[in-house]
Amino acid sequence: MACDTRSQSTGKVPFPRQAKSHVCRADSWTGYAHDARRTSTSRGCCHAPLTLAWAYTPTPRRGRSGQAEHAIITRDAVFVTAALGDSPAVYRLDHSGREQWGFDSRVDIYRGHWPTSALGVVFQNDDGLYLLDDLTGRPIERRGLDSWGQTLTDGKRFYATNTWHIAGPKVRVAALDRTGAMDWSALNFGITREDVMDDHGALALANGRLFHSASFRYANLDSTGLYSYRARDGRRNWFLSTKPRTHISVAWGSIFSVETLADQTVLTARRTSTGAIRWRTNAAPPLYTPPALSDQMVYLIDSEKTLTAFAATNGTVMWRRSLKAPIRRFALGPPWTTHMAIARGSRTILTTEGDQLVVRSLDTGRIQSSVRAAAGAKPHSPTIGRGMAVVVADGKVYGYRCSAP
Repeated sequence: MACDTRSQSTGKVPFPRQAKSHVCRADSWTGYAHDARRTSTSRGCCHAPLTLAWAYTPTPRRGRSGQAEHAIITRDAVFVTAALGDSPAVYRLDHSGREQWGFDSRVDIYRGHWPTSALGVVFQNDDGLYLLDDLTGRPIERRGLDSWGQTLTDGKRFYATNTWHIAGPKVRVAALDRTGAMDWSALNFGITREDVMDDHGALALANGRLFHSASFRYANLDSTGLYSYRARDGRRNWFLSTKPRTHISVAWGSIFSVETLADQTVLTARRTSTGAIRWRTNAAPPLYTPPALSDQMVYLIDSEKTLTAFAATNGTVMWRRSLKAPIRRFALGPPWTTHMAIARGSRTILTTEGDQLVVRSLDTGRIQSSVRAAAGAKPHSPTIGRGMAVVVADGKVYGYRCSAP
């Protein structure tokens, strides 16, 4: 794979230095790709080797079996999103994998979105908006009607997309308080049932700006691209027509994603202030999930069995490692199924490769250890927090104990 690093900035760009070791923080993993910036990076530690501590299968309800999809880690709980038959569901576990409560939406179109935990609420946007009390599971607000999409929080309110206009809200990006009351909404596309869909609906937030990467089908095609909004009131800062290939992540004044540009697949860094390209470099066909970010580095897993580390300052390839097994789009779940989590404190990367969980060096990509998932299942959606790593495999949740330094 050729590497075309054409910088859009002026002057020489400093080459990133290898970061020093960091203190292990008692960090949580509270939503998709860890945080509002979508960095996929915990400040905590996860040293090799990993030891299986517990396994959990969602409790069946009303004759419907449960299939877990994702799990996040908070200070005192693990929240699991699952399908009960065709209905989205949420479960709360303690850190030992014991179920504390379960919520059944009883609706009928599950699409496997990640939850967000903040403000004493677990927020799920999957065939409806569900804001659940995180201690009891009781709904603070439930609108079980045709809304699907990503969610995140800035610690003051929640943000969400709706990616499919059927009988519920229009395709939009919106801000809500912890009770579900709407602060603002933007775009609001849709006139008749099923007339528009957003294939991406990707959100990231940094420094008071909400970024939205959209790819529309059926209608509003000229509105596909990258948006920047003022988070407090939804005022649009700018819009650029782009062809997104992955979800977005944000750090160091740049928005990172893979796009189709001039008929090439490229990893881009765009300025958060204007959307202008800082640099771009050729990339292999990607997965949908956002590039991971840590210590002025960008990490990308592609569908050609490769993990690559790029310098965030100029797109230079720092290292590239082959994975134990290829990862294909939709092979293990919906487009927002992830396969990488970074523990910045221990300077390690946890990847899911075939039927194995692999711990790699953050600085070189070299393997430190690997463990075969229970019963040979294929793990995905790794998260790291509170001294543990959690993955989902074949509809079950597995908690692994990380080793001490």
